[in-house]
Amino acid sequence: MHDLADRIARARTDAATLRRNGHVAQAKSIEDVVNDLASHPVVADLLAFISEGEAQLRSGMGIDALRRRFPQWAEDGLAELRGRRRFYCRLVVPRRKLTSIAAAEAARSA
Repeated sequence: MHDLADRIARARTDAATLRRNGHVAQAKSIEDVVNDLASHPVVADLLAFISEGEAQLRSGMGIDALRRRFPQWAEDGLAELRGRRRFYCRLVVPRRKLTSIAAAEAARSA
């Protein structure tokens, strides 16, 4: 998913270059499309990576279940190691019901 993030960043850079060179309308058009795309909930979830702890809270899955899926997700670009820590693309981490999330967060902060 880093390729998508790179393309969004490149489009923003191109828009800034156009703006500096006096092509304000073209720059604004590119910025509008890129901002709309990047702010779409599915794209935002695709670009966001969450820690293993956050993935456990979000999903209710145990660490073993997440780690069993990690190799395939990593191969697909949907999970990654940063040093020794695992991160998961927010889009692929299942979401448990909101009441379960609220209860887990309440228990965590208590």
